[in-house]
Amino acid sequence: MRCLLLVLLLLPCGILQAQWRLSGLESGIMPAVGLHRYTNNELVFERRRNLSTASGTVQWPLAMLHFRNESRSSWYAGMGLRTDAFTMNKYNFGDALFSILIIPFGGSLYADTLALSQVKFNVSSITLPFAYDYDLTRQASQPLHFHLRLLLIPGMVVSKRVQVERDETLQTANPPSDAALSMLSERYRAGIGSASLWFAPEINITGRQTPGKVGFFFGLQPLAFDLLRTTKTYLSGGSYLKLSMGLEYHWR
Repeated sequence: MRCLLLVLLLLPCGILQAQWRLSGLESGIMPAVGLHRYTNNELVFERRRNLSTASGTVQWPLAMLHFRNESRSSWYAGMGLRTDAFTMNKYNFGDALFSILIIPFGGSLYADTLALSQVKFNVSSITLPFAYDYDLTRQASQPLHFHLRLLLIPGMVVSKRVQVERDETLQTANPPSDAALSMLSERYRAGIGSASLWFAPEINITGRQTPGKVGFFFGLQPLAFDLLRTTKTYLSGGSYLKLSMGLEYHWR
């Protein structure tokens, strides 16, 4: 965390000292789908531990300032939001398929006394995204430009929401009370981290609809990484496939 804070302090200073000039503003949305494995944490459903799962992440770089000089390199720095969401289910698609195959022949799923059907996680963060951008297109007059961009997006969690659902199909004499579910929800919340750090290389396409002023961008991150994941207590490993899209405005 100390190294992260040092980077956040030194990077803007380096941009200013190198006499980069502010030339534009960018804003957009970055949806992503990640593949992970559940951990062996005691709060992870026993049937889900060490199995693969997916999670969704959406980042909104609300305001990215564009700094450039006479070269084809650029820097971006700004502020945004991030939302992480995933659901841990008692049963998955494989269980449903298995039941379809065996129930017509007199079989049944093995007994499961777990009183919960699912746990939903939603985590919101404020982010301070940074990006280094290199324009691969030599001719500035081209309508479309291809870029190689490296993004570093640290974030600080501002909201942790966890919803636990009782398994209504489970026939038990002592179902968990609302108070017990509330306490369990707090235990799940306690396992969510307070900071995140995203790193990704991106192939980016930009185009100007009004010469020198308004344009758009579209990017693909085929392999993005959460170096510091808020849900690392429950999910491990994995990578993301991510898109980015938005508008940019240049006054220089």
